[in-house]
Order: sequence, then structure tokens, then C-alpha cells
Amino acid sequence: MNPSFNERAENAIPVNIRMISGCRDDQTSADVSNIAEFELPNPAGLAAGAGTSAFLNVVYADDKKPDDDLSFQDVLMKIRGILSEGGYAQIPQLSSSRPLDVETKFDLSPENFTGTKRAVLIGINYVGSRYDELSGCHNDALHANEYIKNVHGFDDDNITVLMDDGKHTNPTRENIMAAYSKITTESKPGDVVYLHYAGHGSNVKDKNGDESDGKDEVLCPVDFRKAGFIVDDDLLKFLVAKFKRDVFVTSIMDCCNSGTILDLPYNFKADGNQTAMVPEEDYNFDNIISTVVTMSGYDPTFTGVNIPLPTFADGDTLLKKQSPFFDQECWRKYIHYSVATNKLRRQPICVALNIDQKLLKPGTDRDKDWTCDNEIGDQFQLDNDYYKKNDWDRGHMARFATSAWGETEKDAKDAGDATMFYSNSCLQHKNLNRDEWLGIEDWVINLTESTNYKVSSFSGPIYNDIEGVPARTVTPWGRIPAEVPAAFYKIVAFVDKSGKISTRAFIVLQDSSIIADAKGRKKLKNFQTFQVTTAMVEKKTGLIFHESLKTSNPMKTDFAPVGSGDDIVNGDVSPPKGDYSQVIIAAALINPVGKDYTSEWVSIANYSPQQVNLDGWTLSNKGRTPYNLSGFLGCGDTLRLNPRKRGRDGGTVILNNIKGSMSLKDPHGNVIDVAHWDRPGEGEVTIFDP
Repeated sequence: MNPSFNERAENAIPVNIRMISGCRDDQTSADVSNIAEFELPNPAGLAAGAGTSAFLNVVYADDKKPDDDLSFQDVLMKIRGILSEGGYAQIPQLSSSRPLDVETKFDLSPENFTGTKRAVLIGINYVGSRYDELSGCHNDALHANEYIKNVHGFDDDNITVLMDDGKHTNPTRENIMAAYSKITTESKPGDVVYLHYAGHGSNVKDKNGDESDGKDEVLCPVDFRKAGFIVDDDLLKFLVAKFKRDVFVTSIMDCCNSGTILDLPYNFKADGNQTAMVPEEDYNFDNIISTVVTMSGYDPTFTGVNIPLPTFADGDTLLKKQSPFFDQECWRKYIHYSVATNKLRRQPICVALNIDQKLLKPGTDRDKDWTCDNEIGDQFQLDNDYYKKNDWDRGHMARFATSAWGETEKDAKDAGDATMFYSNSCLQHKNLNRDEWLGIEDWVINLTESTNYKVSSFSGPIYNDIEGVPARTVTPWGRIPAEVPAAFYKIVAFVDKSGKISTRAFIVLQDSSIIADAKGRKKLKNFQTFQVTTAMVEKKTGLIFHESLKTSNPMKTDFAPVGSGDDIVNGDVSPPKGDYSQVIIAAALINPVGKDYTSEWVSIANYSPQQVNLDGWTLSNKGRTPYNLSGFLGCGDTLRLNPRKRGRDGGTVILNNIKGSMSLKDPHGNVIDVAHWDRPGEGEVTIFDP
């Protein structure tokens, strides 16, 4: 064997694990109605699996003859002989994480055993199922339990049994994965582990290209028709790869299509043709290491200060699971980010993401297609049916390019690919997703104010009734309707140059003006049009953010520009009315030649497709009574005024020759536009970016 192959195998999979499966990947495994012929303790009249029964027949017989040690090859060939004599075509298979001499003595414990013996035994009969019910899998688990206790000295306190018999833990997908997580966590170097599964197995289309036959092998939990399968990639990621080095594991898989279900790199088939275990020479170690990347989720201390995950004013719609893949029961962990899911709307409530700007890898290619996350459950996600043949994009809440960071190109690719789950997407109009929202995402990537280049963000949809945004649903043929969000929010937090946390918050509506075209981004200045307080996001979403995200947001009940060091006021600022987003402060003569009082002017332009009534609109800057506007401004027209001259209510705007800003508001107090200037030349007209 190639030594480099062995070294790579040990580096990729630290644990020493051997698996005996009841059949090859392309075979089924039989359920037997009466196992008397297998000569097990008290078998008369009992049903059981042929694979489990043959295995126990062989190892019980071996125990009775301590001087006649059986090797792994002996065990498999004897199992094959028993099955063949009984008329069963299935061929048992041995696979391992280490190169194993098949003439090695078979045992569940190594000679230098010093630790604790632990086991997880699973038997699923699918009781009451019209199509899936089996009869012998409960007995398989019970027989295995007796064997490991009576022959190998396992203790009841360290044996977990899952059966759908109403007495033991129900073998749901969630409970099986929790049991596997528990045993990998508790097992320490020197411990012995025995795993036994009896139930349905199957195969599905391979989605990541690591299977030579194009199929992933899967286990079928009792609730697989609702919760989904347990795919071999998940068994590798969350079972095999989680065990510590020097734990000694034996696994028995008595189910259909189980030959390589743990995706181990060495194999031996008891077909009479193989005499030694062989490595899978085309085994993709790069892919396997990618598969076992830890989904650590959002890190609250990532920026250097503690920014906890938000909590929920109303948790009734939250998807909650007691699972190692979830934080606080409701935050599904991925690479660099975590997702809280609205189980009724089947879209995220909030996506929390860590971004390391220094480790971003621009141009990272995407290999993974969009897919449902089995841990969330298909029933709690909107799949591609909801996004095809319409104008609604799969709006990333944790963007691929923003998440694609890491020490290596491969780390970045793994992280980017981990965003390709429907649990991370919302119904977002293509003209928003590819325009204004993309602009805000780019603004986050290119943010220059973080002192350590580390940024945390919170993104998600808003469903509240919002003036000007109609209620919309998407209903694919034969599917239940899905609600389209009325708006989206994003909160961005980082440590600024002063060493303090700084926060920006945005709300973008899915209204008629935003989705009308994909040209809105060109008309925006640093996206201040969409900037709001953290308190406003809370009000619109029902989320409760950490106090630091409120006191560090430089938005005031009036307005403060991005990056401003003005006093912080924790008031509400309404999101702008999208219908007016193309009414702007176009230009100004700030430093005229001669007297400022008589010569200053400001130009307001209407680039929207409709006439605008300016009654109740104001132009204002800090500390002064706003200047009231009035009359109509036609489509494509401009209004030139001298705000230095007091209006009817005494309002005025002073255009400071050195540096300043002014804001334009509609009658509801919504900030429609803001203009900034810095040392304009004398007599020069300042043109503000549209």
C-alpha cells in the first residue's frame, strides 16, 4: 500500500474504526421471520435481521472456543456462509479507517484497553407504517445488547438504546444524531465504542461528487419521510470525524445499501475473490476533509467585543431543536454564520455572520448547488419550486462572497459553499437582490472603519405591514403559498478606530420603486437613504438586540451620516418611503462670491416617474428650525431655493463654507436624502452624487 495514502487517512480520520455491513452498497439486507436456524440464545419464534443474526451466531460460537480465535476474514466468511446456506444473496463487507490485516484477531476491545466501554444500539421496525414496517430490528438491538454485556462486559449505564417500541428513546433523526453526538463527545482516548444499527437503508443521488457510483448511502430514521435521511456524508462529518484519536470503534450496519455507509477509505468484501483489505485508491481526501469542516456557527466574541445573538420577543414561530448542530436550540450553526428559522414562513428570521475582511478570498468559485438542509428539515424551507420561473431570487442572507474567507483558498471555498442552503435564503426580488441589496453587501465587504478588519452582521426579512408595500405570496403548483417579505434589514457592527464598537443599521423595502429596475444603486450615496436605528429594526422584526448595538448606532431621531461622531440618540427613525427615493438634493452653491445671505442656493431634483407634492416637506441641518417646502415638483423638474432666507415658519438652513450636511424629509419625517460637503471652493457649485 502507498504509505502516503495511509498517512493521509490517519490525518483525515483520527479514530480507529472498523465497520461490518450486512451487504454491499448495491444489495438489500433481509428481515427474517424466525431466526431459530441462527442458534442464538432464546431465538425461537423471534424475527430479526439476517445480517445481525449471522454475525451474532459467529461471534457467540467464537466466544465458546477461546483457543480458536477467529480473524476478521474468518468472521466475514463465516457470516457469508451462513447467509448463503439460508438462501440470502447479501455479501457482508468490512471497511476501516486504518489499513487492517484481515487475518487480525477479531475483537471489540484492543489488548491495551484501559477506558470505558460505550454503545449506541438502534433498532427500527417503523411500527404502524403502511409501507415501511419491519419485524426484526427491535430484536436485533436487544440481541446485540445481550451480546456486548454478556460477552464483552459492557455496562447498562453506558449503553444507549433507541427503538420505536414506546419504551425506549424513539429513533427519530434528531434523536439518533443526538445519541451519536453524545457518544463522540463522551468517549475519550482508550475507550471502546460499539455501534449497532438495524433498520432501513437506501441510497440517493450523490450531491458532492465523492461517490464513484454516483449515489450516497443513507440510514432511514423512523421519521425519515418528514425529517429526511441520515446521509453517509453526515455520518462521516458528525459521527466518524468527531471521535477522538485512540478511541477504538466497531460498527455493525444491518440495513440495505450499507457497504460503505461510513465512507471509510479501506474495504474488504467477503465475496471469495478478495484476500486482503484494499485502499480506495481514488479516495478524495481533500473532499473528506472538506466534509468534516466544523460548522462552528456565529462567534459572539469575533470582533474582540461581545456581541451576543439577538433574542426573540415572540418565540412561537421559531424552529427549535435539541441538537449538537444548534446553538440555544434555535440557531442552526454553519461555517462563520448561524440561522434562526421561522417555521411557519419557512424562511430565516435572522442570519448572524462573522466576516474577516483580511481573510476574504475574492473570486472563490462556487461548486455546491442550492440544497435543503436536512438538519432544518425540508418542510421548514422554501426549495427551488418557489424561485423558478418568476422574478424572485434566492436572496442570500449570509452572502457567498462575504462568507468565503479563511486561512486557505479551500477554507474560503468550504465556507462559501456552506451558504448554499435554502435555510439561508429569502424571496427577494431580482432587482433588489442584484442592485440595492448587493450594494449594501459590497459596502460591508469594503468597510474601512474596522480597526481589526473583523465585522459581524445580522440580516433578515421583515413581514410587518409597511405602507406602500403590497402583500405578496408565491404559490408553486401543488404547493402551499409562501409569503414574500415586505422589506429586509441588515445590522453591521465592528470595532472602530477609537477601539469602541460601532454599528450601522439598514432597512430596504420591496416596494414598487425599488423593484421597478436595477438602476437604484447608482443613485445612492453610501446607502444613507436606507439607514435606520437599531431600535427601528427591533420594532419591525420583534428581535431584541444587545444594548451595545443600540448605543453604538450613530443614527439620531433627526439624522446623522454614516461615520459621524455626533451624539447618539436611541430613537426611532422610520425607513424612507421608497416612492420618493429618486427625489434628491442635486446641487448647491455653498460658498458664493460675495454675500452668502443673498447668493446661496440649493437645488432639489425629482428623478422619479411622477409629480411630487412638496407640501409638508422640509430641508434642515443641525440645530435649526427646518425650512418648509411647498408646491408641486414635476417629473424631471428641479426646484432652486435660497434656504438662508427664512421661510414662512421662520425655518432656515445655513450652508457652512467649511463643512456641513443637510437632509431632505417628506411630510412623515422620513429621511429622503442627505447631502454632505467639505471645503467647497469659492464660487463653485457643488454637485451631489445621485
